[in-house]
Amino acid sequence: MQSIYLFPHRAKQIGWLLLIPGLVLGILVMYFDFEIPFLQIPMRSNPSLFEAKDENFTNELAGLLLMAGLMLMAFSRRKEEDELTAHMRLDALLWAVYANSLVLVLCLLLVYGTNFFSVLVYNMYTVPVIYLLRFQYLLHRASTLNATAE
Repeated sequence: MQSIYLFPHRAKQIGWLLLIPGLVLGILVMYFDFEIPFLQIPMRSNPSLFEAKDENFTNELAGLLLMAGLMLMAFSRRKEEDELTAHMRLDALLWAVYANSLVLVLCLLLVYGTNFFSVLVYNMYTVPVIYLLRFQYLLHRASTLNATAE
């Protein structure tokens, strides 16, 4: 069997530890305009190189925590990895890409203005979320079929 590059099994727990605060922080940023004060960093604005502007990096922190947590959870090795699991991973990834593409095409046709920016922000996270949901469904279905066969 060809090897698939996965994170160690323990990385899934680290993924949860990053995902939960990232999700909470992301909700606070998106819906309540929350900003962490010490993440306020002076930046230069584009029109004038000499005019200082402050930028808050709370939303970047939330995005990094979310994406890192999702990636660690999605691509961490299971205790028992075999060819069937590799096949399920591939199937789930294909489903996630198809679903993500379909959602993006529908949103391109149906969502306009500043709401489309929100769609793009959420769309960054749909591939790992759909992958996780589909992969867990396939694992559950396989374990159910094995239990009824015995």
